[in-house]
Amino acid sequence: DGAWGWLKASFIVHAVMLALIVFGTATAGQVPLPLKTDPFARTLGWRDLAEATRAELGKAAAAGKPYAAVLSDDRSVTAELLYYLRDEPTPILAWRPGPPHDHFEMTRPFTAATPSPVLLVRVDDDPPPALKSFTSVDKVGDRMLPAGDNAQRHVTFYALAGYKGQ
Repeated sequence: DGAWGWLKASFIVHAVMLALIVFGTATAGQVPLPLKTDPFARTLGWRDLAEATRAELGKAAAAGKPYAAVLSDDRSVTAELLYYLRDEPTPILAWRPGPPHDHFEMTRPFTAATPSPVLLVRVDDDPPPALKSFTSVDKVGDRMLPAGDNAQRHVTFYALAGYKGQ
């Protein structure tokens, strides 16, 4: 007889947890949380990154100097750009400093045959090691993009040309 009570209590607990998870993911980044950090910060703001990249591509094309490719040195940035810029004709490539470490470095690597210039999209504050491999490096801009209510993502754009090898 007690087993039925435990079963009902378990169903209630699991239904409440399911409702919290559904509500939490549906309102991610929209409801202010009492915490100083947003637990969804890693998953929010990627669309803004793609739109900022699209804007940089548009500015260069309008100036008559379109980029031949978009380059990323981070697997997650490459994945998000591929998803959100899937309708963009400019190819999105992954920087591969050695043997491939992930799927994108293997299937869409930047090579010496890639035409110049390329737009490097970087989400880290440190200058990337890839800059040493180009003769022409121009910092196009910095942006702070929202990644939820309590987090931001620092994005730096570089115009790279004259690949001289690793």
